This record gives sequence, C-alpha cells and structure tokens, in this order.
Amino acid sequence: MLTEQVLSFSTEVLTERQRNYYLENGCVRIERLVSDGWVKRLRAASKQLVNQSRAITVSDDVYVLETGHSAEMQRLKRLTSPVSHHPDFWDFASNSNTVDAVADVVGPNVRFYHSKLNYKWAGGGRVLIGIRISKLAGAAHQL
Repeated sequence: MLTEQVLSFSTEVLTERQRNYYLENGCVRIERLVSDGWVKRLRAASKQLVNQSRAITVSDDVYVLETGHSAEMQRLKRLTSPVSHHPDFWDFASNSNTVDAVADVVGPNVRFYHSKLNYKWAGGGRVLIGIRISKLAGAAHQL
C-alpha cells in the first residue's frame, strides 16, 4: 500500500504524529503498547511450554534445543509457532492492539504470517517474541 493510501485511513492506536514519525524514520516508540495483563499471560504461556520441553531430548518440529538441554536444566533455543501450541499466543497475535498498531503504519490489510519464540538463557537473557505480519498484497513487515 502506498503511503498516501495508508494516510487515508485514521489511526486506531498511534497518534498521527507517531505514524508520521514511523513513515519518515521506519521505526516508532510506543509506550505501554503491550499491557501488563498481556505480559503476564504471555510469560505464563511461555513458562508452561518451557516446562513441557523437559520431556524432549532432541530437537523436533516444535522445540529447537540447545546443547545441554535436559529435564533438570532446560536450554530451549526456540519454540516453533507458539500460536499453534498455546491459545494465549494466538489470542495476542490476532486480538491485541499490536495488530491495530501495525495497521496504522502499513494499512488495514494485514494478516498473520508466522511466529516463534527465541530464548536466550545465558546470563539471564530475555525471551524474544517474533511476530511477522505481512500485507495481503505486498512485502512482509517485521514487528
């Protein structure tokens, strides 16, 4: 969608100033986009899936394990398609205001493409949630 077309739609989450900043710079900071409630739900879902990985000894279609992964010491590297393995991830990807924030900058024709969780364990690493949202007819955008 062309910028002029995107601008013809009103924003749902971003202010016009934020949208214009994104269009000029390719990024924008949105304070508190993901609520504490969502963070709590997603952390609980992630913890549940990490605990389920205790029974896994080799990487498979769902879990990608780091060397040294065991029931006692989980070293999960990646969870493939978390939206397929816990309903809270799909609910977040399809019903949270993050979808509206993406639509504010790329236009209303967005669809879910892919998700994964990458885990960083050493030194208290953080969980990264990768959600790729693409336009129905256009290039993919990384959120």
